[in-house]
Amino acid sequence: MYRRVNRVISVRVDTLTISAFSLGWVQRQSFSTAFYQSRRFDNQIVSSLALPSCGPCTRRSYVYAFTNTAQRRGAFSSSRAQHHQGYSTTVDSGRECTVGSTGASAAPSSSSSSLSELPPVVVQAGIEEELQTLRSSYLEPYDGVYRFLTHFKSTTPMVMFLGNHSSGKSTLINYLSGCEIQETGVAPTDDGFTVIRRGTYDMDADGPSVVSNPKYQYQSLQQFGISFVTHFKMKTRIMPSTSKIPMDMVLVDTPGMIDTPVHASSVEQAGSGDHTRGYDFLAVTRWFAQQSDVILLMFDPANPGTTGETLDVLTKSLTGYEHKFFLVMNKVDVFEKVTDFARAYGTLCWNLSKVMKMKDIPRVYTTSTPVKKLRNGDVVNAPASATSATGTVPAAELSRQRNEILNEIRAAPMRRMDNLITETEESARNLLLACRVSKVLRQDYLQREVFLYGLLGVACFIGPAAAVVFSSVSATGTVLITLLSLAMGCGGLVLARMHLREFDRRLLRSCDNVLGRLFTAKTLTKDVEVRWQRTVRPELLRIAAASQGKSASGVMALPSCSARACRGIQYVIDQEVPALRRKVGEYKEGFFKRRGAAEDHK
Repeated sequence: MYRRVNRVISVRVDTLTISAFSLGWVQRQSFSTAFYQSRRFDNQIVSSLALPSCGPCTRRSYVYAFTNTAQRRGAFSSSRAQHHQGYSTTVDSGRECTVGSTGASAAPSSSSSSLSELPPVVVQAGIEEELQTLRSSYLEPYDGVYRFLTHFKSTTPMVMFLGNHSSGKSTLINYLSGCEIQETGVAPTDDGFTVIRRGTYDMDADGPSVVSNPKYQYQSLQQFGISFVTHFKMKTRIMPSTSKIPMDMVLVDTPGMIDTPVHASSVEQAGSGDHTRGYDFLAVTRWFAQQSDVILLMFDPANPGTTGETLDVLTKSLTGYEHKFFLVMNKVDVFEKVTDFARAYGTLCWNLSKVMKMKDIPRVYTTSTPVKKLRNGDVVNAPASATSATGTVPAAELSRQRNEILNEIRAAPMRRMDNLITETEESARNLLLACRVSKVLRQDYLQREVFLYGLLGVACFIGPAAAVVFSSVSATGTVLITLLSLAMGCGGLVLARMHLREFDRRLLRSCDNVLGRLFTAKTLTKDVEVRWQRTVRPELLRIAAASQGKSASGVMALPSCSARACRGIQYVIDQEVPALRRKVGEYKEGFFKRRGAAEDHK
């Protein structure tokens, strides 16, 4: 349903005579993809569209016009589609000339300049359309069993706030919105996930109504059960003009992370996610982390990263999303002594070093949220002197780091386009690696299976048959040889199946060795090893274990794709994704240049 239908109208332009015609040819994938897939496009496709000219011609050109949904509504279209739309391609000479529909030369930078003038929502919609086309054409047909390709997420930029209880998550949300939406306090004030968005009305919606409404695109949260759904809600609020939250952004407030005796005992023994809340908190957090564009992991100076849930979130829920989250040490204005601040900061870094295996300490923003509650419920900035009353951290430094955090939050719409491309690229790389490893494992298993059954057939059937034919054996001897062959065949079949089951398990245990066969010392990079250990290997073993539980071969249950499909996935990684990266980069450069020029003009 997401595939674009491109109608190609081919017009043959001659120097002396012009013969125009149209064909109702509809292709299954985007024209730009088909064009770049093969260099033989001119000979295979254009020849089928072209009609002979009635008059003499000295040079031929073909003009392709595209009519799809995105272009009809005036939205963003791909750079390759823009390159071909309204332009002529010289086929005979093998070069391209930019002749418009009126024959005038078009400026090459006109498309990029017009692209930068579009609002981010329109550009994001175009990026999503391009990615959906790539997913449906190259990735989804081969991801039916794997779980690498996630459902296309919500189109609204999302910012998630994580942290211990009393770390200032709700206070920061109230500060951003300009009004009191979330309850604040020293003790835990909320036990569920809350989605906050800006609107033209005030409304609260409970979890069951939100997850069952396709308008909000949270249907996949139903997989976590009714226990979670009852701890999920959405708040829509009218916010003042001073609010820092745009209309096209949602904030996610999460329950404060704490330690319980159950978390320290049964959860460690089970080795699974934290179910002490009645639902899998770590899995839900990972779902929101995947959907989010900015993640703020906030710490309270009183509990600087010492809770078990916080460490579990870092090691299990946020793995692979390090480019999204920012570490924030909040409420630093409560320190009365510099030594107290240094001790809390050092404790936080010490605890983080236990779970973040990096030589360099990640940046930790140290700031506070200066808010003052008014009688009408609005929240405004506190005076600057309030942030520097103790003199521990200069007020200017607190304000500077707080503004950096706010800039990261405001940049969520821009980051979302990059995150969409990154997720598609990661899914493609994981899928390609899984298909290549599965192909090698299946080939090894099939070779052993063919060898055993072939040897069994020779020993049980061909050998006795040759003995009967080429030797003088009586009828009784023939019957005995036949019975012996059947007995040997049954016993050999049982032994062969037992050996194949053991060989199947041995292949899966030694699947790490396949990387050495697929990659050389130069191509086996750290990225491939981490991708294999974190994502691909666990997924392959999960599929194999499910098949072995049904008394079937685990290796043969692994999906495999053809060499052509692997080339298609590689094409997405090498060609389509970089093209989208360049497109988004050019748009962001033009957008920020125009915004900087507007600020300088003011």
